[in-house]
Amino acid sequence: MTSSLCRSAAAYPLGQPQTMLDGFVKGDGKAMGRPVGVAIDNAGAILVADDVGKAVWRVRPAS
Repeated sequence: MTSSLCRSAAAYPLGQPQTMLDGFVKGDGKAMGRPVGVAIDNAGAILVADDVGKAVWRVRPAS
């Protein structure tokens, strides 16, 4: 497993940022989750550690 996302050879991000996972804040402004770590598994899925929701979210392309 690696913790780096795709970067160019010059170590700059490739392209513009895109929202891939959201919804951690409820309508009343309270957090229902707090992402604190990101990694990529061997299948290419993004793993997000959530210390408020006590979960690890796995994000992958829809099949």
